[in-house]
Amino acid sequence: MNKKLILYTDGCCRGNPGPAGIGVVIKDSRKKILKELSEYIGEATNARPRIT
Repeated sequence: MNKKLILYTDGCCRGNPGPAGIGVVIKDSRKKILKELSEYIGEATNARPRIT
């Protein structure tokens, strides 16, 4: 049985540099949300949250 998961990710900061965070939403093939995660990653430039 193949299980398909859909991942949505993003990251941003307020200011450059500034307080930064990342987020993830995991959905199944029926688009039901399985998990939502977010985390503060400290002070960062606008590039770091997008590649972390």
